Amino acid sequence: MCAIEALNVAAYLTKALVLGFSACIMPGVFQTFLISETLRRGWRRGLLVALGPLLSDGPVIVVVLLLLNHLPAWSLSLLQAVGGMYVLYLAWSAWRAARSAAAVEVAPARAGEERRSMLQAATINLLNPAVYLYWATVSGPLLAQGWQRAPGLAAAFLVAFYGALLGTEVVLVALVSRVRQLKPE
Repeated sequence: MCAIEALNVAAYLTKALVLGFSACIMPGVFQTFLISETLRRGWRRGLLVALGPLLSDGPVIVVVLLLLNHLPAWSLSLLQAVGGMYVLYLAWSAWRAARSAAAVEVAPARAGEERRSMLQAATINLLNPAVYLYWATVSGPLLAQGWQRAPGLAAAFLVAFYGALLGTEVVLVALVSRVRQLKPE
């Protein structure tokens, strides 16, 4: 592999890492559920909820990629432009949400609900139209480009994306769990 190709691959995988990180920190239904479950039920439940996208994103990605493969080549550039605007919109929403953060009620954890929380997380993610929009306009076209170059490159994109996403979710769960342990004076 020549140096230029190695730089292209590194840039491609860096996009996956940045997108995985940003997908976690953007406020939305899934993040709200992750935080509330962590506050109410503790860090173990939060970690289970964090695995929700691994259960639900597969079908979303397949549907989106099947549709993307039937679009003309110029449409991928258009979808990426729309995706860029969508990411800017999400950043603006995150900024607004940070300005008006609300307290979440803490409830005791109940045994035996772990599976239900994980399935709820997957269902929330599967039914969230933002996930489809995100994969159709932001990560889907990048994944399709990687697949066209080499299937292994697309697989590396997914590993980098979900590594960053899950890693950031674990950090978020740890931080929220720490806040949960604080006692008001």
